[in-house]
Amino acid sequence: MPACVRCARTRGLSGRALASALGWHYTKVSKLENGDRSPSEDDIRAWCTACGADDQIPDLIATVRHVASVHHEYRRQMQAGMKHMTESSVPLYEQTSLFRVYDTTVLPGLFVRARRVRRRPVRWWQASWGSKDDVDAAVEARIERQRVLYTGDRQFRVVIEEQVLRTRLGDADVMAGQLDRLMAVMSPAKGQHRHHPCGRRDGTP
Repeated sequence: MPACVRCARTRGLSGRALASALGWHYTKVSKLENGDRSPSEDDIRAWCTACGADDQIPDLIATVRHVASVHHEYRRQMQAGMKHMTESSVPLYEQTSLFRVYDTTVLPGLFVRARRVRRRPVRWWQASWGSKDDVDAAVEARIERQRVLYTGDRQFRVVIEEQVLRTRLGDADVMAGQLDRLMAVMSPAKGQHRHHPCGRRDGTP
């Protein structure tokens, strides 16, 4: 709803004033503005009309439909199994010569060692998407996908926040092994790697 939000603010409408004009509870406006709730097509029409921005309705509705379609397709692929989801990305990885990676919370899958990979699919995929239980096969597929780190003429530009190193997805042995793995793949010949320490805006190699 960013375009609608800008329109409402341009007209000097507060969230409560807009909600009153639309006959909505004021919390609905707040949730739509902050992305906590997805707008229906009727919501978009009503909001734009209240702001005098009817010309934006077609584009915004098209965007909502596209987002819904992408979400539906992603859910369909996830429910087909974690192995299938992992293998579907292999062709793209193999065709890529320059990887640019940024993460704030968890280590990118390309750099995760096997023992830690085994924990991540269960927590992130099965709980969220109802994927079938094919963890062992998915782990093997993920490890196989990591071959792109060592084959072909590829370069990697990786930036991670300090929190990535602190996110615990295993016991002390798993975490120590993961740190060793990370140091091993940080080859200067393969690319550039930086981490952002907490409380600092500049990166540290």
